[in-house]
Amino acid sequence: MNRSMEPKLNELRDTININVAPLQRDDWKKLFLDSGFTEVKSKGGPMSLMSPVGMLRDEGCWNTGKIIFNGMKKKNRTRFKQMMRFFNKSGKELDYIAVSSRK
Repeated sequence: MNRSMEPKLNELRDTININVAPLQRDDWKKLFLDSGFTEVKSKGGPMSLMSPVGMLRDEGCWNTGKIIFNGMKKKNRTRFKQMMRFFNKSGKELDYIAVSSRK
């Protein structure tokens, strides 16, 4: 992993409260193959998590509205805003990887 990404990963870990450790596409493929999966295929691209356009595309209008409504409830508001800020600023440098395989 690139050392310059470490501060962003620490911020991500704090933001989503999960100890994440990103892998490169080839590392994901190896992990699946080593776990007994075959026909491992992957796709990747820019992450759009928590962006209005990405939410509408992924969740649809109704569910996006529900996510925002629930996120803005008093008990969720601080974390929701923190996630929105992270993914719409620092998170732009992160990509997604989707993997499909057969067991």
